[in-house]
Amino acid sequence: MTGRFGPYPLTGGRIAAALVAALAATALTAPAAFAGSTHHGRCSFQPFNQDQVTGSSYGGFVHAAVTVRSDDIAANPASATVTCYLRTNAVVDPWTVERASGTGVVVVLGRVTFWWSEEDTVEVCTDVDFADATPTATECVPLVSTQIPPQIVFDTVDAVLTQVWGEVDPRLCPLLAQLAPGYGDVAVNEQGDVHVAGEPVWDCPPYDIWP
Repeated sequence: MTGRFGPYPLTGGRIAAALVAALAATALTAPAAFAGSTHHGRCSFQPFNQDQVTGSSYGGFVHAAVTVRSDDIAANPASATVTCYLRTNAVVDPWTVERASGTGVVVVLGRVTFWWSEEDTVEVCTDVDFADATPTATECVPLVSTQIPPQIVFDTVDAVLTQVWGEVDPRLCPLLAQLAPGYGDVAVNEQGDVHVAGEPVWDCPPYDIWP
């Protein structure tokens, strides 16, 4: 096959070369494919009090530490706005919405209050609105932690009391034991355990006077 292109004949070989050159030029001038961004982490809710009358009003904190990165290394660190909120029966509770923006790591913290009944389904939701063209990511998970106060409070109190007793009892209990059997309404045994009017007020090792 031959043809004419300007003054030169267009043979099969030259057609192939021309196509390769055209494709190469297109590849060099076409915009790069969008890489997109990703995130790691989501919002949580930590309750700290409950209405003891109705049992349906909760206060607490929504909090999150979300890392944001681009799949394109050159575009890092990426930026985004992270929104935390609670959703009851698939409806956003406006009293629980907290948001923050940042680059690399976005930290959200806010005090919120919400109302719910045992029949309601409550979820903790996270929206990550990326600064680039990546679509907003939304994740909702069921709220399962409703212990009032939270377990960390009990753990902290136990740790403090254990430390205090560990420091005080070795010094105090031998002195209390010397006061056995006590006097009047105050009863002291050989361990140093103290009862006042029949009620336990101090327990020395092996810590056996309280059920």
